[in-house]
Amino acid sequence: MKKLLFSVVLLSFSHVCSAQLQVDLGGAFSFEYVGLNTDGTVKYDVYFNYSSDSSWAGSTSTSFGRYRKVSQVAPYPQVSMTSVLQVGKQSKCNDDYNYNRMRWKQTIDLDPYSQYEFIHNWCCRVPYIANIDTTGGVPNQYVRAIILTGRSGVRAYNNSPQYSGEYYSAPINTPTPIEICSPDPDGDSLSFSIIPSKKGSMSQYFFNMYNIDYDTTNGYTNATPLGPGGEYTLDANNRVLMVKNDSAQFNLLTVRIIEWAKDTNNVPKIMGVTNREIMLDFTDNYTPSMYGISANYASSTLYSDSVYVNLKENISITSHSLDSNIVCLVSPNGDTSGISGIHYSGSNSELFLRTDSINLPGVWKVYFTQQGNFANRGDCGEPLIDTVLLNIPIPDIGLVGDTGYVYVGSPRDYYVVNGQFYDSISWICTNGTITAGQFDSIQVEWGATSNGPGFLLAEAVKLKDGSNFILSVSRDSLTVDVNGLSLEDLANDVSIYPNPSAYEIEVKGLNDGVQYEVINLVGSTILTGRLEDSKVNVSALPSGPYLLKFSTDGKFLMKELVISR
Repeated sequence: MKKLLFSVVLLSFSHVCSAQLQVDLGGAFSFEYVGLNTDGTVKYDVYFNYSSDSSWAGSTSTSFGRYRKVSQVAPYPQVSMTSVLQVGKQSKCNDDYNYNRMRWKQTIDLDPYSQYEFIHNWCCRVPYIANIDTTGGVPNQYVRAIILTGRSGVRAYNNSPQYSGEYYSAPINTPTPIEICSPDPDGDSLSFSIIPSKKGSMSQYFFNMYNIDYDTTNGYTNATPLGPGGEYTLDANNRVLMVKNDSAQFNLLTVRIIEWAKDTNNVPKIMGVTNREIMLDFTDNYTPSMYGISANYASSTLYSDSVYVNLKENISITSHSLDSNIVCLVSPNGDTSGISGIHYSGSNSELFLRTDSINLPGVWKVYFTQQGNFANRGDCGEPLIDTVLLNIPIPDIGLVGDTGYVYVGSPRDYYVVNGQFYDSISWICTNGTITAGQFDSIQVEWGATSNGPGFLLAEAVKLKDGSNFILSVSRDSLTVDVNGLSLEDLANDVSIYPNPSAYEIEVKGLNDGVQYEVINLVGSTILTGRLEDSKVNVSALPSGPYLLKFSTDGKFLMKELVISR
């Protein structure tokens, strides 16, 4: 069992034991906005996330803390949080180490547009943390967070980022990524800094937390919390802490997370501050695979500007994910295509690579490599090393040109889309004559045999792709309805009635599909369309004289039209 530290006032558990256990690994607060109450207050879920040494065999259904509104005087209210998660876990990168993960929650009514400070204070730290001096007794845990329940000119609510854990194992001599937090649920920008881990005490009468950093052991400072053989970098853009140490040890880091939101004047304002404790177990009991993480498959489409890659395991994207050519994309003809961005597609094992256009069919290759310490790494520091084949199939052809009603006399142009990816194209035409053309474009004079249906087929064949012999065939076709007379021939046979007309006119002597325009006396086209059921609807036009123009094959026929109501 676990017992709280006596200071001035004892904060008791719902379970009490006779001896203190030194079990604290790390903790952090998080907050979720629930809604607005009828009395004007706002409701928030307050969480405390915690990990402990597995030597604590007991459990507690309730955890306590204190909170206060800015400038509030004592006594300070208690946070009495109920357990929502208690589970024993095994570290990913050290099969010999087990720990407890817990989470408690309380729903609290707070004043709107106000600043609150929350404190959690337990005893005691595990005694084997390398960078904390435990001479004279193991100090207690002291975790702090500040939330603004709303801010004028920004918004009337606030949510904090979430955390996936407090304890992490990392193989020695291996750069290992740790996700600091989730993206901010409200879209706020986040900034991060490593601060000294805190000790302190609290009661309903005081919050004692300023300038009470842990004493550090010999060889460690607050500026170098991982010691002389350790190093860390903060990647704010990707919310990643990259750590490395050359010796097996436990280290405690505290990351200060600040939420920033812009007001109506585009000025950044602080919306919350969380001190998040992270316990690091640099272990020599785990050796990352020399083969690293591999990919399942990659996919894309012709002319796409991105490539999807599905990995066997999670990785952490950092600001260095594209450094030193550790990710390369090579086209079927051996050219390297630039990669301008990398981001997740859903989970951390699914990636989108932003690239130049995938402009060739065939087999592309995605290379993930390690250059020195530069690599995209998994949860236990394994580098992402693999070559992934990306097959872009040859696209089908598409036949483009006039369809529907056509008239004899004028050649029509037809061409094939995607024909450049094939070795040969052959054409079949019925009730028409191919009069000119080249590889992927031709001209057709319709009406070679009679009026009525006409048919055009293009068939494209690919026999060889580089040094590989393949057989790929793609076909496309279209049909036309051939009319034996042109507009000039039909001029005397075309009539419109009634004329004058009020709402609708009927056209005699032309087939459906012929383009028409209604033109006013100043020469402006005010209505266009195609004949349908041999009718033109003029109900939207005001009364007056007009010209009705029919056109096809670059030729036109004009009829006078009067609208009268």
